[in-house]
Amino acid sequence: MADRYNLEDVQEILQRAIARSTTQDEFSAQQLQEMAAELGITTEQLQAAETDWRTLQLQRQDQTEFDQRRWQRWQDQAIRFLVVNAGLMALNWITSQGLGWSLYVLVPWTIGLVLSFWQTWKPTPEVYEKEFQSWRRQRQLRQSLGRWIDRWLPPARSLNR
Repeated sequence: MADRYNLEDVQEILQRAIARSTTQDEFSAQQLQEMAAELGITTEQLQAAETDWRTLQLQRQDQTEFDQRRWQRWQDQAIRFLVVNAGLMALNWITSQGLGWSLYVLVPWTIGLVLSFWQTWKPTPEVYEKEFQSWRRQRQLRQSLGRWIDRWLPPARSLNR
């Protein structure tokens, strides 16, 4: 055993020790407070840490939703690509028994789709963060407008009366 540990090592060792020492998957708020007290962590420090943790959890949920939407947008592009180009190639084949002019559409669009895939799969951190923050602001604005509309507009009346 070493005589000194850095903060990251302490956190990792304690996390592993807690995982091995209990069969519980969940702890109550009181149990969390008791553990913190045993470690010399004040209630205020624990509350601040929990607030940080909740904020991080919400951000992770938002990032997961954002990533799913990015992939869905790319998949929609790929489906449009397949449908349109299959139709153009079929039309080209029917009219001239070849693929002459349809390739002029297929090749550049394929390059664009591949670049779009690369940007979706492996964005630069700066671009990803910029797009994520923009998406997050737009979503928050839509949610705020939705709440405002719900509050000020009467509910729609049933047409079945």
